[in-house]
Amino acid sequence: MNEGGPDSAHGDQEARNAKARREIARAAGVAMIGATASLEEEAFVAEGIGPMGLVLLALAARGRRLLRSVYRLVDAGERAEAAPLLRVLHEYLIVSRWLLADPDKHLPLWAKDDLRKRDTVRERVLADEEIGNDVKQAIRDEGGAEHEKVRALLAETADGEQLDNDDDHCPTCGRTRRGRGKGLPPLEQMAAHVGLGFAYDLAYRLQSQADVHATALVVDNTLTRREDGSIMLRPEPDFGLSAYDSYQIGAHLLLDLLRPVDERWPSLGWGPVLDAAADSLEAIRRSDPAYVGRPAGEDSSDGGST
Repeated sequence: MNEGGPDSAHGDQEARNAKARREIARAAGVAMIGATASLEEEAFVAEGIGPMGLVLLALAARGRRLLRSVYRLVDAGERAEAAPLLRVLHEYLIVSRWLLADPDKHLPLWAKDDLRKRDTVRERVLADEEIGNDVKQAIRDEGGAEHEKVRALLAETADGEQLDNDDDHCPTCGRTRRGRGKGLPPLEQMAAHVGLGFAYDLAYRLQSQADVHATALVVDNTLTRREDGSIMLRPEPDFGLSAYDSYQIGAHLLLDLLRPVDERWPSLGWGPVLDAAADSLEAIRRSDPAYVGRPAGEDSSDGGST
């Protein structure tokens, strides 16, 4: 050791720092999961909460459970297997931000498009002559119940009474035949609309190609060619965001899903924990040697993908 302190060459301090950042990020995520346990304690929703509030609660509750599963997998050394769940969280964030941008316009569009697609699947199943009448009736009953649920969700919106009066829809994709350009935009356009284009391009799209769909990239990420030309299975598959900390990405995504709920209902008491988690995650990013601050005015709410 030098007189001024431990020898800087003693061990890999950067690796220690990186491990410490991961542990702090994990602690932030676990703290938010614990603080929001009311989302799975059979809590009842008060009357009068509008459809946007119900959507935010549902996505936050589902996102919280998904992140808990992500952490369990990562803790077990299965980061590649956790990656598809992070992709789901990215989609929840993009869609919820888009819905919040104009709830009166976007919510009916979103809900009715989803219902049309479900109806399309049902129609194709009902056309199968090998399916018995009892099963078909059960499918029709299920469809009727789903229509009622969506009608109830949209009851407070201007389009709530138009659920059964939409244009004819395509039997293949479920989208309306006329005015398709006025229908639900693809996720990429949603992301661009709310300033999450970077998160979509880097995280969601990359994860789709590498972690969800059966692509050639999956083969590349599972096999590796050695210098002698032999091909070896990787001990751990590569995946879309393998260069980034899964704990940190997940914590950012959950934070962004929980914030709108906390802002609507501060009486839940989540605020102090969410603020502490946000401060910790920002401190982690700034302490990372690879951190590069964004230019002033540029949207940094990208779900913590970088």
